[in-house]
Amino acid sequence: MASIARQVTKDLAAWPYGRRVLASETALLLSRAKLAPELVDARSLTAVGTAGLLALPALMLASIPLDAPLAGPAAISLGYLAIARAIVAHRPRRAAAWSAAVLAGFVAWTVLVLTDKGGGLSGAYLAAGLLAPGFAAAPALVRRFTRTGVPKAAAVMDVRPRSDQLSAAGRETLSRHAHNLQPSPQDQGVSFGVNIAAPASVSDVGEAIGFALRHVAPKAAARDVELVSQCAAAVLAACDQQTCRRILLMLIDSAIDQSRPGETVRITGKRLKGAVLMRVSSTPEIRAGASGADLPDLPSRAALRQTVENAGGTTVFEMSRGVARVSVRLAQSAELRR
Repeated sequence: MASIARQVTKDLAAWPYGRRVLASETALLLSRAKLAPELVDARSLTAVGTAGLLALPALMLASIPLDAPLAGPAAISLGYLAIARAIVAHRPRRAAAWSAAVLAGFVAWTVLVLTDKGGGLSGAYLAAGLLAPGFAAAPALVRRFTRTGVPKAAAVMDVRPRSDQLSAAGRETLSRHAHNLQPSPQDQGVSFGVNIAAPASVSDVGEAIGFALRHVAPKAAARDVELVSQCAAAVLAACDQQTCRRILLMLIDSAIDQSRPGETVRITGKRLKGAVLMRVSSTPEIRAGASGADLPDLPSRAALRQTVENAGGTTVFEMSRGVARVSVRLAQSAELRR
């Protein structure tokens, strides 16, 4: 019996789709690694399982005795339906158990067909023996040719805690539909109480500086304030471009308001270790020797600090030798850290 089972497994592994089935089931039983993306999904399993159950009346109408070998499709069909139901219900351990049962059912079914001499090698028995590997590959074939877009059976291998699964699903949903996502307690894709982070955006600091200078240039010219900018190449911050532009507009506009005619506002952008620095220097009309805490508390100053904090950055106001410097530090984009 054991030698026959090994031979059946070897024959099944010789077929491409059979290799996929064996590989997925072996990974499930031994390492619980993720299934290959081209393997079956819940809808394919449901379709094949339903078709297998509907074949029972056909067997009865054909007056074929429903003995152990020919009852294999019914048992495997029930197993397929159970796996699909477990996948849809987000029960990975239950789906894994049913997958192990289906694998054992395949082996037992094929062994019974090959060793049962009572019915001889009739056409029905031979068809049942040939049907075993075909039925094993049926869900993969259905998915390949119908290209159904439902959750894959890779969910079977997801043995993470329920909260981690919901958090991952929420992050995926948020990244795809961030513009119209409205979570509710009924939304199965969002786990409340879990920090769901949107994918990090990237902003070009050099472009944002140029944008801000174009918008404040008329105001600077009217106040006779010179604008000088310097930015290193490829300075990328981990925030969206609109936020970066807004920060620089607030920085430069506030510096122009505080500068005297004939003074210069300097804007610099550069990379630091794991961060991006944006600095604006000006000469405000305040008494000599004042510190950063004595800078004019304009409404834009509080708004700037809040905007930077919302972007995950920090703001430093300092005063040295009559020159006011406002430094904004943002996280560096992951693209530069690679």
